[in-house]
Amino acid sequence: MKYLKAYVSRCRHSGVSRNPDSTEESLDTGFRRCDVKKFATSVKTTHSKLSPERISWVKHLKGRRFHEGYTLIEIMVTVAIVSVVAALISPLLTNMTSFWRLTQARTVIQRDARVSMDLMNRVIRQAQPSTIILSSWPNQPPYSAISFTDIKGNSVSFYQQGNYLYEKFNTTVSMLTKNLEFVSFTFPDSSDPGILSVAMTTQKSTYLGRSKALELSIEEVRVMN
Repeated sequence: MKYLKAYVSRCRHSGVSRNPDSTEESLDTGFRRCDVKKFATSVKTTHSKLSPERISWVKHLKGRRFHEGYTLIEIMVTVAIVSVVAALISPLLTNMTSFWRLTQARTVIQRDARVSMDLMNRVIRQAQPSTIILSSWPNQPPYSAISFTDIKGNSVSFYQQGNYLYEKFNTTVSMLTKNLEFVSFTFPDSSDPGILSVAMTTQKSTYLGRSKALELSIEEVRVMN
């Protein structure tokens, strides 16, 4: 509107107005008497006369909305939302990891216990009863070792060392499991050396210092010879 008033005033002084005695003329009349193209040129010229500082400030106001950062409230709300989500997800991830480790440990100790027990059961059945000796290695649980001679004359022994269960066949040593917690060889009936009891416990760590244990026992393993 300011540019329009200036242009109408310029039209009056340049002779465009048909009534020079008139002291006041409406803006609408001035606009109709002036050429539209000249009016646009006048507005552009007036705008070009603005100071560089004002032009810079106008541009700053136009681009301000594109360069503003986040407010403190927006940041606080975002942090609160992230904290709540993390608090909800953390126990879930912990439980999932614990369940997965527990399942894995159960699978491993069941496999080791089953394989070890089946092997000892099968081999001990071939022992000569008069050659069976129950003992233990130094610093190991009592009766955690057994040695004997089988029907073919081979020297066989099973023994615990720490968390390991070993089989020694003549001079060959094989590890049966590394998750052993306890193994015990006993005679349930001292009057019958042909019946042997084997008890075994395997254990494996799972998560956060916890462990999974599995106890298997074979009662009355009968020596066949």
